[in-house]
Amino acid sequence: MSAVLGGAANPRPSDALAARQAAGEAFTGLLLGLGAVALLVGGVGVANTMVISVLERRAEIGLRRSLGATRGQIRLQFLAKSVLLSALGGISGAVLGSAVTIG
Repeated sequence: MSAVLGGAANPRPSDALAARQAAGEAFTGLLLGLGAVALLVGGVGVANTMVISVLERRAEIGLRRSLGATRGQIRLQFLAKSVLLSALGGISGAVLGSAVTIG
């Protein structure tokens, strides 16, 4: 009788539960890795877009410099544009992801 009582008082998780927990942890790690790669790709995309934007607007930058704009003002303009584009992209991605998840 004591062997039955001892096992009931301190139950051990079954192998199926342990395998389920291991699979859940592996899936969580996979999703975190995928999210990190997506974030990296998004950052490279934003940087590429900003470099192309600067290269295409060299004439405008030169005109602004000749009219008295400082390098800091021009840098602030491009930085504000990149932050705004990144924020809008992040917000729209979060809203779209939430909508798909809810749906």
